[in-house]
Amino acid sequence: MSANPTAGFSVVTWTGNGTAGSTIGHGLGVAPAMIIVKQRNASNDWVVYQSSIPSSPSKILYLNLTNAATTDTATFNNTNPTSSVFSVGTSGYTNGSGSTYVAYCFAAVSGYSAFGKFTGNTSFDGPFIYTGFRPRFILLKNADAASTGWQIFDTSRSPYNLANVRLEPNSSAAEVTGSAGEYMDILSNGFKVRSLWTTVNANTMIYAAFSENPFTISRAR
Repeated sequence: MSANPTAGFSVVTWTGNGTAGSTIGHGLGVAPAMIIVKQRNASNDWVVYQSSIPSSPSKILYLNLTNAATTDTATFNNTNPTSSVFSVGTSGYTNGSGSTYVAYCFAAVSGYSAFGKFTGNTSFDGPFIYTGFRPRFILLKNADAASTGWQIFDTSRSPYNLANVRLEPNSSAAEVTGSAGEYMDILSNGFKVRSLWTTVNANTMIYAAFSENPFTISRAR
């Protein structure tokens, strides 16, 4: 395990034992808001725990797929993480006997990172999401709808509003410049969705956001 509690981030590796209820230390000192796990010795999906996914931890997402949140009580043993460990069940995604794994664990840090959810409205006048900082990087996923990809917006690709250039972690495609209705404003204290597109502004949307100027005063564009 390599952990930086100040940044709310750790990397953990382990070998599975196939036993439900096994626990893995994460070193963050607070319960992670998001955990991404990949089996290292086989071609398996990237599984995602995010505390805001409806019915989490009994439901998970896959970073490499466009699926809606899927019921799977065996991956994280239907148990929320604690301030010291997260639990794994009998799933080959996280705890196959003899299999090796890596997890990337994230906890929210004021002024540095934020994780949560919002309800989309498929409108150009979409929700405003307060993060307390100007985001440098925003990751979004519609947790309720199938065939909706993960989306990354950032201020390197879109230095000015409206932000409309994005990447899709579940795809090998090059970056995409969104057409009308696939935009957002990246603001000094959060972001505002300005999209008719159900992939980024419908149902329950989960997000992860990281600050452009951690622990400093953000300035609007």
